[in-house]
Amino acid sequence: MRSDFADAVPSHCEELVSCLARHYAETWMRVARELEKRAAAQGKEQEQETGFSAL
Repeated sequence: MRSDFADAVPSHCEELVSCLARHYAETWMRVARELEKRAAAQGKEQEQETGFSAL
């Protein structure tokens, strides 16, 4: 199954766009991991302060 995005890429650009997509996907994964770490740390801080765990 192809997406509309993939269908819109000209065949002569497929390799370049594929590399760019993978690069940006890796970057967004790093951003997501960092945000998850921050959220977990904030949840632990709130739990220590209040005695209740965050949902």
